[in-house]
Amino acid sequence: MKVVLDTNILISGIYWKGASERILNYWVEKRIELIITIEIN
Repeated sequence: MKVVLDTNILISGIYWKGASERILNYWVEKRIELIITIEIN
């Protein structure tokens, strides 16, 4: 699965437990693929 994350999800996943942390763990486990995009205005 390809996923685009908001910056808030990245920061929350690093510093707090919960859904954001689980998303980052899925990425580490290669269960999802993070996609980087250009800035959306």
